[in-house]
Amino acid sequence: MFPRSAAALAACVLAAACSSQRAIEPARPMPAEATAAPQLHPVASPPSVAAPKAVPPRFEAQGHQPRWSLRLQGQDEILFEAEDGLRFRTQTLFTPDTSPGAAALGIEVQGHPALISAERRLCHDAQSAQPHPWQVSVTYRGKVYLGCGGRPAALLEGAAWQADALDGAPSLSPGLSSLQFEADGRLSGRTPCNRFTAGFDTREGGLSLSAPASTRMVCQDPARQAEEAALLAFLPQVARFDFEPSGDLLLRAADGRRLRLSRPAR
Repeated sequence: MFPRSAAALAACVLAAACSSQRAIEPARPMPAEATAAPQLHPVASPPSVAAPKAVPPRFEAQGHQPRWSLRLQGQDEILFEAEDGLRFRTQTLFTPDTSPGAAALGIEVQGHPALISAERRLCHDAQSAQPHPWQVSVTYRGKVYLGCGGRPAALLEGAAWQADALDGAPSLSPGLSSLQFEADGRLSGRTPCNRFTAGFDTREGGLSLSAPASTRMVCQDPARQAEEAALLAFLPQVARFDFEPSGDLLLRAADGRRLRLSRPAR
């Protein structure tokens, strides 16, 4: 998304050769909060985890130790705030990065070089453990602010997920039950004998699904009917989501139950 690769910009920043940006309004110092660093996963995430390949024009990231936040507002402003007192706003013009999955920007803050970088990598927030599609870092005066960025819902949206197993029991109808998450917060899906719709929300550090509204066709096979009923009853119990190393999606309920889903190989 940015004019140069991360490596080139890093070298540029360290050499203090990058063009300056105006830093304004230092914040009043605030007490730092010590927490664990985010859990990171390799950039080469499984293909079924459809992380976005470019930093979107509106982008937010956050981290801890100390707590900090970064907001990309449109394509001409970045706002960074940290509880240790560092605060800056830059105004610049961004252009698409030629290297997918990574972006970097070298700036000058209060007379010192800084580097903002984002890498497409599955990243779990250190406090909520919620997955995010980007690892983000801000490097300034020898200190690195690490955290996660991007919309968690972006990891769910796109192609439909096929339901493979509920509570470890393989589906009796492989490929006939699926969920599809839409960018507007709608969830649509099908079971062996019906179709349904619901809503979903990834705010508050988890995942919640509303009670599905389903068509009322009766399965001829009682076992399939029971499996369908169990799946529809499980969905409103979902509290969070995560991914297995294979890329399979796990929907987890507060009581420990889980639904495993996968995307067909392309």
